[in-house]
This record gives sequence, C-alpha cells and structure tokens, in this order.
Amino acid sequence: MLTNMATSAVIWSSGDLIQQSLFPVDKSKGTTGAAAASSLALTRSTLATGIFGGIFVGTTGTLWYRSIDTHAAKLFRINTPAFIAYKILLDTVLYGPLYVAAFFMYSDLTSGGTLASAIKCAQKETLPVLLAEIVFWPPYQAFNFSKVPVRHHLNVVNFGCLLDSTFLCWARQQTDWFGDLAKRLGVTRDDDNRKKN
Repeated sequence: MLTNMATSAVIWSSGDLIQQSLFPVDKSKGTTGAAAASSLALTRSTLATGIFGGIFVGTTGTLWYRSIDTHAAKLFRINTPAFIAYKILLDTVLYGPLYVAAFFMYSDLTSGGTLASAIKCAQKETLPVLLAEIVFWPPYQAFNFSKVPVRHHLNVVNFGCLLDSTFLCWARQQTDWFGDLAKRLGVTRDDDNRKKN
C-alpha cells in the first residue's frame, strides 16, 4: 500500500504541474497568461494535489480494486466478459463519483473554503466531470481489468490518473467549463430556453 500511496502522490502532483504548465493562470488577472508560466514551482496547489493522490487515492484505490475483484469473483468466473463488465460498472458508478466529489471538496477546503462551499463545489463539478470521464475510464478499465493482475490495477489506474488529474486540476481552475462547452456545441439547458422566451 505504501508504494501505491507514493506513486499516487507523485502522479497527482505531476498532473497538477502539467495543468499549470499547459494552462497557466495569472492570479492577479484571473486569466491564463505567459507571465504565470514562470511560476511553475512546486506550489501549494501541487502539494495539496499530491497529498490527495497519496492519502486518498493511494489508500482507497488499493482497497477498492482488491475488494471489487474479490466481490466480482464471487459472482462471475474470473476474467469473463461478465466479470470485467461488473467491475467496470462498480468502478464507474461507485468509485468514480466518490473520488471526483472528494477531489473537489478537498481542493476547495485546502484553498480556504468552508465545508458548505466545499459541498457546493462538489455538487457543481462532479456530474460534468463524470460525464467527460465516462469517455475515457470504462474502455481504459476494460483493458486494465482484463489484462493486468489485480495487484497492479492501481498502478495502471495511476497512469490514467496522470491524464485525469491534469483534467481535474484544469477543471478546478475554470469558472464554468461545462457550460462553455455546451454553448460551443449549441446545447442549451431547458431553463436557458425559457429565459429567452
């Protein structure tokens, strides 16, 4: 478990650093800018993200992947399509929402937020992020669960988490990325249409 915790901490910190280098935020202006790129130092955000990765993802992920494998093996023959699909379903429906909500709550709290603001942040961000992540994680986990031994599941997940943590850190810095994307795609919510009428 300690190896998984250390690996998770490094990968999640790296995701935050990648996000900072690709999309630097000029805190004084609240926009991205080249001036902020020079501040690619190990920031409070990077340390906090690494701690989240190490303590939360490293421990819960290790226990989670062991437990779903054991549970699925009681219901299905190991490595059958039903066994793998069941593990993907559990991972997508249970663990995905848990760690995404936990990430946004933790990020808000470590940035000086209150418990109420952390809950509000998680409520606002979790569903849009999960909708975006459903494109990546189920196929990725299908490979992981079918080809990789259980003891290495979290290591394979951590590789995917490098991309995921970069995305989560980017989403954390945005005001309404999902709303902006919906507008660009021409998708509006029903309440937006009612306001126009």
